[in-house]
Parts: sequence; structure tokens; C-alpha cells
Amino acid sequence: LGRARDGGPREYPRGTRGGGRQVAHSAAQSGPLPRAEPSPSARRDAAHPAAHAGELASRDARPRRLCAVLLRPQVTFANDSEGCRLKEYLDAITELLARIEREEAGAMARAADMVADVICRDGLVHVFGCGHSHLAALDAFYRAGGLACVSPVLDEDLMLHNGAAKSSRMEKMSGIAAEAYRRQGVKPGDLFVVISASGKNAAPVEMLRAAKAAGVTTVAISSSAYRAHGATLLDEADIAIDCKVPYGDAVIGVGDAKMGGLSTYASLFILNSFLIDGARKAEARGVKPPIYASGNVDGGTAKNVALEERYFGRVKQL
Repeated sequence: LGRARDGGPREYPRGTRGGGRQVAHSAAQSGPLPRAEPSPSARRDAAHPAAHAGELASRDARPRRLCAVLLRPQVTFANDSEGCRLKEYLDAITELLARIEREEAGAMARAADMVADVICRDGLVHVFGCGHSHLAALDAFYRAGGLACVSPVLDEDLMLHNGAAKSSRMEKMSGIAAEAYRRQGVKPGDLFVVISASGKNAAPVEMLRAAKAAGVTTVAISSSAYRAHGATLLDEADIAIDCKVPYGDAVIGVGDAKMGGLSTYASLFILNSFLIDGARKAEARGVKPPIYASGNVDGGTAKNVALEERYFGRVKQL
């Protein structure tokens, strides 16, 4: 018999021990447990063994680990719909990504062409986002399988870790983005990607405008669902990719609220897709794309050090 985590007796689910009885045994009790009465099926099998030989053989063939499973405290759903609800968020994510792949393939291919151009002329791909949108910039930066020419634009006043509430207010303030852009060291031959699910706040819109004013090609990843609410980012970019996130982002109903945002998954999929495709296109043109290896595989660190030396002083966050 096991003990519960609080030191008290553990009750096993019905049917798991003692022929269907619930068993509780305290450390204070002594002596053997009460003998369990045989179940009706056990009495039947004993009385007519030949008649039930096939069933007994099948029962004996079950994996031995079933015994261990039965002796553990059981976890069951309150009803059969629990499993379906757990899958609801997965379905929402995969359906969104499939829709993006179908409907935004042309725009993503154009962005990939721009990435290939940047690689071939040894330029940089700058990626900017506020709040959770900056997570995509971090994911594409200095990681195994990532392009070494990706330069994230990370302004701490617009990121969550340095005051989330403050960053949410400052994203809406005019004038901040221009100063952040000025410090990034963007060149005319580079590519500038701005990610914002809503595409309506001052910082992402003004960041894209600053890049365009400097003659830099721009890509916007944003949702058209916000156009009716004042969003302009998709309309101002050279290449617009609709991430198709619904108004409000979250999609799973919980009482009178919603949980389960989609924008991070959408932006990660879009950004990594056209970066990968751009690297392949550069390779096809005869230019080897600068791709980091894992630092935890043989030869990985040496390869990465060579790329670091190449981009030190150019990629601001490196």
C-alpha cells in the first residue's frame, strides 16, 4: 500500500485493488488486510475454466505494466468532452498556420527573395516588435539553425522584462521608435521586418516609416483584422504579410473571457519560413548562407565563433 503525499492513508480508485473494494490502510493499523472476496468473473472462470480459456489467455497477454498503472491514483476526465477541449487550442493553431501557408505564400516568397538578396550582398535582416511581438525577433537571433545576419531591434522600454505595463503604454507613444531606429545602424541594402499583431500603435508604425524613409525595404507581419480599428502597418509596408490573427488575439473561451493567443505562433511561422526560404534561394545562387550551428554538437562552437567574428560590430546585440 502507498502513502498519500500528506502522510495520510491513500484511497485507491474503485476496481483497482481488493476485487472492487476501496482500500484505505493507515500506518496506525496492524495485522493483515481483510481478505478480498473473489469477483463474479473470477468465480465464473474458476467454475468453467475450459469455457473461458480463450478469454483467460487474452487477459494474461496484456502488458505487465498495466498492473503498475492500475496501482497508481487514477486521473480521469469528468466527461468525454474534456479531451476535445484540450485539443481545441491545438486545432486553432494548426488551422491558422495552414491558412497562412495557403493564402500568404506569394507574399512570403517575395520576402524570401529579399532575404536572399540581403545574404548575397552581405547585408543584415533587422527584426523589430514590441511586447510579445519581439519574441519572434529573439527566436530568429543567434540560435542553432538561424541566420547570423539577423539583427534584432531590442529596445528595453518596449519589452516586457523591464516593466510590462510601462512598455504597453510606451508602445503607443510617438517619437520613441525613431530614436531606437537611429541607434540600430541600418544600411540601405538591409531588410527591415516589423512585427505587430495589431499594426496600429505608434512604435511599430513609426519604426517602419523610419526604415522606408532611409530607403530600406520593409516587411510587415500584422493582422488585417485590425484595419477596421485604425491599423495601417500592412498598408505602409513594401511587403505585407497578413498573420490572420483574430481581433483580440485569444481564441479559447473561458467563462466570459478568452485565453490562448495565436499571434506568437503566427509570427514565428511566417518569419522563420521566409528566412529559411531566403537562405535556400541564396544557396541556389551560389552564395553560402551564414547559418549558426548548435553549440552543443561537435564542431559547432568553432563554426559559430567564425560567424561571430564576421558580424561583431554590425549586429548590435551580438
